[in-house]
Amino acid sequence: EAVHLHARSNTAKNPFANSALNLSNVLKAFAAKMNNVVDDQTRFKVKHYMNIFLEVHYYVNHGIEYSRTETLVTLLNEKLSALVATRSFSAKALVKMFVININAITYPVSNYDCAYTQ
Repeated sequence: EAVHLHARSNTAKNPFANSALNLSNVLKAFAAKMNNVVDDQTRFKVKHYMNIFLEVHYYVNHGIEYSRTETLVTLLNEKLSALVATRSFSAKALVKMFVININAITYPVSNYDCAYTQ
């Protein structure tokens, strides 16, 4: 929820000044807590999908772990169709994922290079 709110405030017409930094900090805190194991599960849960989705956005947002990001994106692409076909995602979850993706496309990491070097 917090990632969606920061991404949304960052893409607004008049964005909150610290929204990019707040988004970065939330993703960093999330990634520190998570240790997503990539395996080929036959039953892939929405919660696991969302955790990996946010981990990918942490890596994309910070411009790190390119090989792991590629592996995770491939996994997400493979599992998305089955989860959508079984109506596992709520409409709200899909909209939040859309907003987070649009934020990543609209504000690539190159725009924030100086803000994230600490």
